[in-house]
Amino acid sequence: MALTVGIDSFITLEQAEAYFTGRLYILDWSGAASGDKEKALKMAARTLNRLRWRGSLTSESQVMAWPRQGVIDPEGREITVTTIPQDIKDAQAEMALAMLREDLTADDSNRGVKRVKAGTVEVEYNGEAPAKSLPDAVQELLSPYLRPVISGSAALVF
Repeated sequence: MALTVGIDSFITLEQAEAYFTGRLYILDWSGAASGDKEKALKMAARTLNRLRWRGSLTSESQVMAWPRQGVIDPEGREITVTTIPQDIKDAQAEMALAMLREDLTADDSNRGVKRVKAGTVEVEYNGEAPAKSLPDAVQELLSPYLRPVISGSAALVF
């Protein structure tokens, strides 16, 4: 069940291992079996593939969301059409770590909600954080490469 960059991953298991050698709080990663690490990396790649990226794919037959064309890095440099930015690889590793820690695929949009009240609007949590689509570390790495979210507003026509 090896990972294949360009088919089911942006990063190899070896690259992920190297990334985590410089990272604290990785017991869930270092304690996992290689097979589980590969599964987590594949799941993370599937999650990242569904995001709305800047630019466009480099070919019609491309399976993965990266590499892309027409993307500028945070420093204003054009990313070549053969490059997967290190931030994308690091984000996949971070997402894989988060997936080893907890099941992020479960439908738990109400996770942590103890009570919701409509009159004078009130939400009470039971100490657990509400579900997020991406962990903060992943969102921070990816934000320069994602298309901006456009709110659903419409102009009124009279």
